[in-house]
Amino acid sequence: MWWSSLRIGQSLSQVEKDNYFIKRAAWFSSEINIHCFTSLIILVSSGYLPVYALNVHLFSSQPCEATFRSARSLNGAFSSITNFSLFEFMSKIEKIPILNKIKSTEESSDATYSIKFPIHHQNRRDEPFTAASTQNSPPITITGIEKIIIKAYQQAELIMNELQLTETLKKNGLNDFKNLSSFVFKKLNERSIVDYSFANDDDI
Repeated sequence: MWWSSLRIGQSLSQVEKDNYFIKRAAWFSSEINIHCFTSLIILVSSGYLPVYALNVHLFSSQPCEATFRSARSLNGAFSSITNFSLFEFMSKIEKIPILNKIKSTEESSDATYSIKFPIHHQNRRDEPFTAASTQNSPPITITGIEKIIIKAYQQAELIMNELQLTETLKKNGLNDFKNLSSFVFKKLNERSIVDYSFANDDDI
């Protein structure tokens, strides 16, 4: 809503529009995270992933980095030399979900001798509540996800209304959730498309 109100504003230059909004890299990063987490929740609700996959705050990138290093070293300097078999590499990958499952179950356990993994101090604050709530949370459904998205949109609309930005959206027919989503998709798609039909001096 914020970005759209700036895009359709006629009184601002392109430089001012860019300065009045967060950096594109930060915006894309947040959008990618939101879409990835939503996809993760849908996979869990559909039964394709276990419930402990939602405990993202417990997982570490170190096992994945080790797996990537193993993938790079699958072959030696010469393509005919194989350091280890593909079966061994698949066995390395299987260790990641097993490790994540252990982390999830042990962190939510109240046992005296449960295994505790090192966690960053910023995440440790919410660790007991998050681990317990994940285990006891009700089943996730697509309808529930849609309700959360609509509720978030309504809260954002209240904030934008206090900033007097919703009037600009209403004048352009973008005060509806679907119309606004279509507008954002169209604008982002236009900026990502490159026209290669015209040759320049470098192509000749």
